[in-house]
Amino acid sequence: MINLLVLFHNIGSNYLLGLFDKLNIPKKIRKIIVSIKNNYKYVNNLINEDKISTVTIYKIIDLVNIEGLIYFAITNFDNNIFIKKLIEYSEIYNNMKLFVSGENIKKYDLKPGPIYKRIKDELIFNIIAKKAYTEKEQLEILNDIIEKNKRWYNDGND
Repeated sequence: MINLLVLFHNIGSNYLLGLFDKLNIPKKIRKIIVSIKNNYKYVNNLINEDKISTVTIYKIIDLVNIEGLIYFAITNFDNNIFIKKLIEYSEIYNNMKLFVSGENIKKYDLKPGPIYKRIKDELIFNIIAKKAYTEKEQLEILNDIIEKNKRWYNDGND
């Protein structure tokens, strides 16, 4: 995947679609490559912000997956701030254990559904930002998220 992304880096979308057919690229891979290329400008703007954070790295992964992040690291290898934050994110992620699960969220009488993903994403953002490695810290963050965002599940707009 990463090799294809780098290989197709300077190829326009219209030509790329024809190339996919000629090279018999599977539809699943086509979809990922097109998604990453469609998000290229947006992600590149995030990467090149002066104050890129480790949470931004997580958001990028959520948007373009880990292969896409590696592709952006390759194409932005001279961006010292981005590479530094990428290394910092990697260290945090490798030391992070997620103690909170869906079972913890259920205790707040929330029905399983899209709201769980929103809560989990917000939880992970906060764990990374605050470097919350203990179960107690993560449960406190979860409680804060639920309390501050009751509108997520009270307005019915999951």
